[in-house]
Amino acid sequence: MTINFWPDGHGEIPSIAAPNAPLPHLEIGVAQFGSVWEVGYYDATGTQNPGRADCQDVESGTPPTTPMTSVETQRAVELTCEIPSTSEIWTTLPGVTPATVEVFADGALVAVAELTVESSSLRYDPAYCDTAPAPTS
Repeated sequence: MTINFWPDGHGEIPSIAAPNAPLPHLEIGVAQFGSVWEVGYYDATGTQNPGRADCQDVESGTPPTTPMTSVETQRAVELTCEIPSTSEIWTTLPGVTPATVEVFADGALVAVAELTVESSSLRYDPAYCDTAPAPTS
């Protein structure tokens, strides 16, 4: 699973076919059929756009509550996370501030982003995720 975090948004990024996206946001993708397919786009206003990945939407329930050992960043970053099997993505509803996206793997919290127009942050568990600079061109 890849998680691209842009706390200040970004301009057009041709290398990943990304249009101009000026709002702070998070994009999540998974490897399927030999390439990375987007699971979804989540921004600071609570906008959520599903991607092409084969995922099941669930409208209710309670997210797992397992605490995580975390590293926090407020810089643009790409995480590559090894997810052992089942993953879940929990989000706040549109209009809730901060817009929050939580990624779980087998019930363990792997990453959580809090997105606002003023200030956004990403916390992740280094036991699951490696970092690299976010794509820029």
